[in-house]
Amino acid sequence: MTETEKAYLAGFIDGEGSIGIYPDYRSSRNYRLVLTVSNTNKDVIDWIANIVGEKHSRQVKVKTTKDCPSWQGEKDRWKDCYSIWFGSGIAQSVLKEVFPYLIVKKQQATIAIEYPIGKYGKHITLETRNIKEECYKKMKPLNQTGPNKRGPKRTEGGDLG
Repeated sequence: MTETEKAYLAGFIDGEGSIGIYPDYRSSRNYRLVLTVSNTNKDVIDWIANIVGEKHSRQVKVKTTKDCPSWQGEKDRWKDCYSIWFGSGIAQSVLKEVFPYLIVKKQQATIAIEYPIGKYGKHITLETRNIKEECYKKMKPLNQTGPNKRGPKRTEGGDLG
């Protein structure tokens, strides 16, 4: 990747990306690092796949809110959304490359870079498992959404409470 491509990709990660550590659905005692970028412009997703390496990514067309029955009158206002995601090793490699250019997600990237990467299915030590769990616990509040992140709740009358 050129320095310009690194900076451009960092902008997409900051604005349209997600860096997370999640419990691994395949193993109740393990975690996964995942880097995801979503955008309504498929060319952007294709560009990311091309510069990172398509064989390392998974692209999907995301089912968006427009498909939800509660948005019936507004379906035409929503564009299709596309997403690309990278698993642990590639995610960490990409984040190391773009790290100097990240602004918004620098804390998440720091934790992701510290996250121990190993081969899936291989036995991990208790120490490694504990480090992964600590990384998960540090990352979780940084990615929290909901009332605690959005400010004070509104009361029934619409006033801020």
